[in-house]
Amino acid sequence: MTAFTAGSITNGLVTLRFQHNDAEFQLLSIEREKQAAEPEPPKGKGAPTKGAARAGVKPSPAVPLAATDLWKVTLFDRNAAGPENAYSIVRPSNVTVMDPLQVSVSQGVDEGRFTAVWNVTDWKDASPGSDSSDTDADGGFPKEKLRVALSARAAAGQDVCELDLETEIKHADAKKPLTSVYRLELRSGVATSGDQDRHVLAVPWYLGVLLRRPMTNTLTASYPMVADERLSHPSSNTKPLTHPGQISMQWMAFYDEDVPGQQTYFWGTRDVNFHVKPYCVYPEPKTPALACGVQYFPPGNLAESGPVSFAFPVILTAIEGDWFDAATFYRKWALQQRSWVPDKTADDPDSEFSDEVRSADLLGSVAPAPCNAGGATISLGLQGVHKDYDNFKFWKQEWKDIRSFFKVQKILGRVWYWDQDSFESNTGEWFPIRKQFLEHAPKDASMLWAPYFHPSSYCTEVKDKPGVLDEAMMMKVVDEFGVLHQSEGKHLRKSSGCDPAVDDMEPLTTRKLCHGTNDPASLQATNPLTYTLVVGKNLLSSGMKLAGLYLDEYHIGETYCYDAAHAHPPEGLPGGGTYWVGGKRTLLLRVKQALRKFVPEAYLWIEGASEPYLPLVEVCNLRYGFSSASLRDGTKVPAFQVVYNEYQRFTNNVPPVNVPPDTPALQNPSTMLSIREEFAELIYATGEFPVDSALNEATLLEHYGQNDLYDKTLDMLQAFSKVLQLQAVRDLIRFGRRLRDPLTDVQSFVTSPGVQKQAVYASAHGVPGVKVALLFVNWTGADDAPLLQIPIEPKAVEPKPSPGPQSLELTLDLADYGFAEGEYKLDLVDPENPEDPDSSEPLSFGGEPIQHPIEVPARSARLYVLEPVPTPAFEIKPSPRPEERPAPPAGRTREPSKRPPGPPSD
Repeated sequence: MTAFTAGSITNGLVTLRFQHNDAEFQLLSIEREKQAAEPEPPKGKGAPTKGAARAGVKPSPAVPLAATDLWKVTLFDRNAAGPENAYSIVRPSNVTVMDPLQVSVSQGVDEGRFTAVWNVTDWKDASPGSDSSDTDADGGFPKEKLRVALSARAAAGQDVCELDLETEIKHADAKKPLTSVYRLELRSGVATSGDQDRHVLAVPWYLGVLLRRPMTNTLTASYPMVADERLSHPSSNTKPLTHPGQISMQWMAFYDEDVPGQQTYFWGTRDVNFHVKPYCVYPEPKTPALACGVQYFPPGNLAESGPVSFAFPVILTAIEGDWFDAATFYRKWALQQRSWVPDKTADDPDSEFSDEVRSADLLGSVAPAPCNAGGATISLGLQGVHKDYDNFKFWKQEWKDIRSFFKVQKILGRVWYWDQDSFESNTGEWFPIRKQFLEHAPKDASMLWAPYFHPSSYCTEVKDKPGVLDEAMMMKVVDEFGVLHQSEGKHLRKSSGCDPAVDDMEPLTTRKLCHGTNDPASLQATNPLTYTLVVGKNLLSSGMKLAGLYLDEYHIGETYCYDAAHAHPPEGLPGGGTYWVGGKRTLLLRVKQALRKFVPEAYLWIEGASEPYLPLVEVCNLRYGFSSASLRDGTKVPAFQVVYNEYQRFTNNVPPVNVPPDTPALQNPSTMLSIREEFAELIYATGEFPVDSALNEATLLEHYGQNDLYDKTLDMLQAFSKVLQLQAVRDLIRFGRRLRDPLTDVQSFVTSPGVQKQAVYASAHGVPGVKVALLFVNWTGADDAPLLQIPIEPKAVEPKPSPGPQSLELTLDLADYGFAEGEYKLDLVDPENPEDPDSSEPLSFGGEPIQHPIEVPARSARLYVLEPVPTPAFEIKPSPRPEERPAPPAGRTREPSKRPPGPPSD
């Protein structure tokens, strides 16, 4: 067995000891050079924070590595499965123990890189049984042989150790092809000690999640972190997390919160071409140890080929710090990747980022309320088939009320149910446009919007019906077992609003198309540009202010197709590769280019944050991410914002602001408090909150004053909005860096069984070393009805009041924000009087953290700006307010760069 037997990783030295059978081999890296400072966005915004310095420069004690298998090759018998058990695997062969093996070890230094390679020099059977035929007697695997080479590398000037695995598999009879699907896996583990209740695994699941007690956490012990012995199929509920997909970035980090200056085990990949990579976590409570693994599906893994190795390095190292330091460490590498990080930040007027998105005051969503929506029957959600499409006539008044209530000028929205068939059936039939929508949608330039599209119109599904995109059927997805992907759905024959015929459904079989391909013929087959041009021109011809497109679920669904007839780049091989994500990136580029020919500032808005689509997408919707993911033993953190906040805007779905106050759910105090907390948590993560509308006759201002619980929520949102419209928020929070949260003694309390929330969310943003904004959001009030706290023992319901106004002791280490010792001022920015000179308080920073009291009233937000005294000559160039923004020249068009979305696929 090849395994870690002992070892450690520090920021200055990598020590790895591997054991194979009785032989032990040690790899010591050469000393790395002094770590360079973190690269900044092109505008040169300040110095790295103290957290960045901790993550990359300061030496730290060793993190002990656990004894764990380093590699695995898994084979699956493709012929043993059929349509009735397409995803059940018969006798997988995990080839991790091959005894005896002849192993040769080589090591050396090449161009500053120290490398040790463990080679399995002879071919060994990879299949069970000893039958001499091609398949063993009880239907197992064909006779295949395997050779493996495992390498570990460490280079001067780098602070990581890279692992790689090369394998070669051959059929016993060279004249016959392989019949097995196979995957490679690399993993490494860290030994754990101390109080397991204080252990944390940070995972960029959507934006970021801290999984506490990972040895026993329900998420690490089952779905979605642990890989079972099946391939990572999109329909499998037991699949591990994937990147790109549910994991938005390529790293995980493990640390102990009890250890001062804790040493964090950092593990990840550096894949610039975005292969679909399942990530896994393997808790070993008995050892105890925690191992992280990544799986790789080689291109053409159903065909015989030469040696195959990971197409990207798997890295491991140690940093000092916590999840924030891990994200900052990843940021240093990520911002150098010009293939997906834009050349300019979003607030740069010369960037390709849509000016309409840059200057919008609020982001929102619009959908008509359900049929017969009077009073208590209305839904809190926006989705559902029973909609009264005549309610579109209330859209203009609704947004007029919102603009008045929140004192904003420009709303940017997305709209559902504008077409006849799409949302109810997801069939890709986006015609005709509803007559009610054409008649009533606003044409006011301050109310711009994007129509909803499901990816079904962009190469995911097509109706299995004669005459409907027949040519697209050539792109059907065949899975690893030769099974055609198809699903049974329903199609609405009529959808005219509250007509009872809305329930008249017909069966529909859909087939999933091969979404991931760069092949021009494949993209042509599903006509994405035709859809965009026809829909866009039809909407614009009516005088509407179409501003972009919203693409639902665009961050998920990556998979592989095994149809040998498809020309999957780069070599036309089925299985692994980068064609799926590469095809989606190419599609986004082409759609945006087409749209910007007639909408110069057109933008794209997708669901979910995912780094491959960063340069082409202006807004990410986080409906299934930060605020609404159901987590046990987990805390959500804005790790994605720490890395990429300067390049996108972020929003979410929350219950509409115009829900009638007599809706039953709104009579429940816990429900209303939960709604408030969602708003506060979203502001903490992104500095934004959405204004969703369920259009109906009674609009926002008519609802106000009818229900005390609801009015308090609206008052809170109005207070939030006043703060979020401040110029300092636009400059420092919306497009600034997400910095380390300030420490406070804020009260935490149980809001529901097993869920603990903070009364106040505290966050820091801005330009390190220049100017920093501190935002405090309190969503609670002492005059609220009690929350229900249900303790485990005794099993009784005990009412607990909401915390209400908060007097906090703020702990500020100014070095965290790139500031040197000296004199500073802390300004409380009053939305009613932003230039108030009496709001400034002096602070003297002598190298030690500063204690400072602050007050955060109930259901309010407070913004403080921290800067040196005197103020540096360098000032932030503000983004223009809508009323200051010059009109584009007549005939101006804005096309995104024709630079390819990334390097050629490998």
